[in-house]
Amino acid sequence: MGPLPYPHRATFLASTLTVPAGQDALVPYLARLISVIVFDHLLRHPVVTLGDHDDERLIDDSGRLLDVRHPQIEDSIDWFFRISRRH
Repeated sequence: MGPLPYPHRATFLASTLTVPAGQDALVPYLARLISVIVFDHLLRHPVVTLGDHDDERLIDDSGRLLDVRHPQIEDSIDWFFRISRRH
């Protein structure tokens, strides 16, 4: 068996969720659940490397989901690709 390729680094952004009216309070919990399920699935992958799941920030300081509709998503993506890669 030849050598394995270099590991691929994976991180998580919050899932963009649409819920029924009155269920908005569940969105952060559902996003976290989806993230944990995907994390658990990828944890056993032979080539994918993951950061500490508890360090992933899925909501902002006001409790709003940090998904693609969030006004600060560009800052989050910039952090993942430039700043986080140096640590």
